[in-house]
Amino acid sequence: MRVKYQKKSVKKIERRRQDEKRLTFLFVTIVSIFAFILLYYLPKAAPSREILLHEGKGLLSKTRLQFVTSGFKEIGMDTAPDGQISITFEIPENRDALWAFSVVESRLKANQLTIRKTIFMADRRGFNFYVNYFAQPVGVMTFLREEKPLIQPLPSVTVPEKPQLVVIIDDFGYSDNEVIHGFLELPARLTLSIIPGHTFSKWVAEIAQRKRKEVIIHMPMEPENGNYSRGEDNFILKTTLTPDEVESRLNLAYDELPTAAGLNNHMGSLFTADSAMMQIVVKSLRKKGLYFIDSMTSPKSVGYEIAQKNGLPSAMRTVFLDNKRDKNEIQRQFDKAIEIARRSGKAVVIGHVYPETLSALKALIGGDLLLDVEIVFASEIVS
Repeated sequence: MRVKYQKKSVKKIERRRQDEKRLTFLFVTIVSIFAFILLYYLPKAAPSREILLHEGKGLLSKTRLQFVTSGFKEIGMDTAPDGQISITFEIPENRDALWAFSVVESRLKANQLTIRKTIFMADRRGFNFYVNYFAQPVGVMTFLREEKPLIQPLPSVTVPEKPQLVVIIDDFGYSDNEVIHGFLELPARLTLSIIPGHTFSKWVAEIAQRKRKEVIIHMPMEPENGNYSRGEDNFILKTTLTPDEVESRLNLAYDELPTAAGLNNHMGSLFTADSAMMQIVVKSLRKKGLYFIDSMTSPKSVGYEIAQKNGLPSAMRTVFLDNKRDKNEIQRQFDKAIEIARRSGKAVVIGHVYPETLSALKALIGGDLLLDVEIVFASEIVS
């Protein structure tokens, strides 16, 4: 028995092939359009903090060179523990601070950098720009106008008062050793910052008073990384505390170190950026009659700004001495601070109880770098 197959016409077969091609083309087109929409409109993964910090610092360095070509003189550059940089410039002699402000602002914007916060100094001596790159803080730029008398003094006129340099040494209280005693014996008006709650905190405060040093509280405050030393649990100020708890911990520190004239922050990159929390601290210090030094462990800190708004005597750290524990590098940081003090009238440096810092400070006191700069207590420059 023969099976009969129905033969399809050539035209039908050709038509089916054309339909298949059209459907394939339509399918590929729809998939391509859908993929484009996904790639274009879906949120992209945000670059990491490290990438933004690296790119922002590169743009800030580029802007720094542009400032030099515009007539600004670079006085010094420093790197904070979190990697952000601070750069200090002198405003051209024939220009004022308002001109400098306009130039700096436009240059930063042209390089995709934004200004998070601006602090103007008294008497239009200059200003600080806190610089961000896509909401990531990358550094602080300080611009100073050199103070020059309108009339040169005659030889018979009294020599003007020396620029003032505040030297704060942090982290006393942990130990009793030769380095600690070395700082205590230095013949200089040092400000010693003592962490409450440690074995030698009270002892070193008593010795410091006998040695005619100024004592301040090195108040532990919450850092961004959440790490802090044991023994500070009852003192550390955290953003999760209630106002009463913050006040209670401050009172505990006041009781432990009753001879303290002021307070600066130990760590605190997270806490000092919290306006509400720093308002509590500032009000407490005002009631106790103490001053505040913003250690500027983070450019996001609002401590100094809030202290100034509330009329609390205060100042900001100008230079960190010993981010690198090398005597030559510490000496360079001292040189930078002294230059800033000469130009702006004062500077605040912060170091730590390191042998290298002690050695550099001994050389500074014994040398001739202090002939036209005076080391003073922090209480003498706060305003």
